[in-house]
Amino acid sequence: MAQYTPQFLEAQKARLLEAEKKILADLREIAVYDEETGTWTPLSPEYDEGYPEDPADAAEEATDLRSNEARVNDLTVSLEEIRKALQKMERGKYGLCENCGEYIDARRLRAYPAAPSCLKCSA
Repeated sequence: MAQYTPQFLEAQKARLLEAEKKILADLREIAVYDEETGTWTPLSPEYDEGYPEDPADAAEEATDLRSNEARVNDLTVSLEEIRKALQKMERGKYGLCENCGEYIDARRLRAYPAAPSCLKCSA
């Protein structure tokens, strides 16, 4: 890991851990984690609970559920990328492009700490 300084790696680790914490908080607001399957299930919003269903509310609930599903998907993908980067860090492989094996430019990692590939390979 001679490519990056220990200070750079510590800063990146802190950024990744902070991002992981934020994503988990965001997920907990819109989804529930199923320990058995290891997946996040979007929460279905319920308007006017206990009252007869209003067609307008039903349409809004369906729209909000689709929005939650998309957001949960995006967040879980980001969470997986972050955890993968943290695992690479533990193994001394952080910053190596998954495609070509070259070091990823530090500027790219500062912008996107979980970057799995260099700019050349991601283009």
